[in-house]
Amino acid sequence: MKLFIDESGNTGPTKIKNLVSNFADQPYYSLTGILLNNEQEKQLNSFIENSVQKFDVHSNELKAKNLYETEPNLIIELIKYISQKQIPCFTEIMEKKYYMNIQILEAFIAPSHLTPLFDELIAFKNFIASNLSEYLSDKIYEKFCKACQSYTANEFESFIQFIKRELNKKPIDYIKQFLLDMTNMAELSYFALKSNEPTEAFKSYLPIPDKIHNKNYVFMLPNYQAFSHLIGRANLYINKNKCGDFKIIHDEQKQFDIIYKKIIQDLKTLELESNEMIKDTIIEEKINFNIDENLSLHFEKSQNLIPLQCVDLLSGFVMRYLKDFEDKKIKRIKRYKKSILQLIDVPMPEGINFVIPDQDFSKLIDYLEE
Repeated sequence: MKLFIDESGNTGPTKIKNLVSNFADQPYYSLTGILLNNEQEKQLNSFIENSVQKFDVHSNELKAKNLYETEPNLIIELIKYISQKQIPCFTEIMEKKYYMNIQILEAFIAPSHLTPLFDELIAFKNFIASNLSEYLSDKIYEKFCKACQSYTANEFESFIQFIKRELNKKPIDYIKQFLLDMTNMAELSYFALKSNEPTEAFKSYLPIPDKIHNKNYVFMLPNYQAFSHLIGRANLYINKNKCGDFKIIHDEQKQFDIIYKKIIQDLKTLELESNEMIKDTIIEEKINFNIDENLSLHFEKSQNLIPLQCVDLLSGFVMRYLKDFEDKKIKRIKRYKKSILQLIDVPMPEGINFVIPDQDFSKLIDYLEE
């Protein structure tokens, strides 16, 4: 089988300049994969060819950015087809600001390597990440990015002091006090480590950078988490349904192909550690990182493969729907309401994994259930 994957909303590494406005302009990152055997691939090709003629679409390549507003019926029919044919579809959708909050929490305030994961802690961290901007100003993102991109002990320690100053501002409620206590504990742990590792200790409290071409590094790309989770979800589906081997076909990625290759290698070498971290948690019900050693990753040009064009449509659709919902674009969210429900209303590990603030998720589900 083949897992076809493409993304939407990827603007590269997080930039310091105009960071908050960048969140507003393109707040979401989306990654979608569909799992097909050879016969399903042929049938999907035929369906799309007929749909292009039916809706009189004139384009060498189907793209969500071109069709979401101008030809909604093609997207609606594609999602309906996937639902009726029960084609396994997996989407990771992340709000970038919320993702940054998670990174700040996981990297320093409440790092997982200091505390074992359990369901109550996961829920509490999600709550904190959903509301972190209430306790820290938007400047926290600038300071965090600067600490990551300079990658020095001095800048990291400046980041620590900034968090403490922010949390010490009045009034201080029990959440602020919890964050301050956690920050103080992490600071003590950091300086204890620094006494033994003077030049390397800070690296244990910042996200691990991703290597790209020309020996450069980038920080806080959502790609790593989204891609590894999607592969883990697809792998769980394949194991549960005894589908046999699969290979990954990703849209051509000249900038980030090294990162994706590294993810596959990491999954192969760290699978036991990765599965152990999520053992006995709700995450274990969605993901299996125990991938086959023979799993391969290939990059193809999307204009040559209709399934890659389909995952572009699906990924771009989910990203744009959440932005429309946030912006209260009533006409479009009503038009696509049934379609988004068809992608959600499937048993895990399929469907959409929402990495967004709790309150935003609740609002969306309340609307969809009306």
